[in-house]
Amino acid sequence: MLRELGPVHERVDEIRDEIEEALADYGEDLTLPERPEPEAEGDDGDPLYDSDRGYFEQLQHYRRYQGRGELVQLRAQNEGLRREVERKDAILIRMADTYTIA
Repeated sequence: MLRELGPVHERVDEIRDEIEEALADYGEDLTLPERPEPEAEGDDGDPLYDSDRGYFEQLQHYRRYQGRGELVQLRAQNEGLRREVERKDAILIRMADTYTIA
């Protein structure tokens, strides 16, 4: 594979040399313009996404932004689902204890 990439490496070296020669013509006078500062209108310091927030905190913030209500309702639904799954798991465990495979 290195043999196949040999011509590519040679061409890359040629291009690098050409760039360095072109930049050498400018000498020390080459200066870059100042970077512009972004203009953010209405930046209230409370971004829609913030990686410092936890999952549920971020979800709560996004739901508030959408006007969809609080996560308390979702937590209650999730708690009910969790209890149902635990109940079904307990039934399956009891069934597995009753019918052991030898």
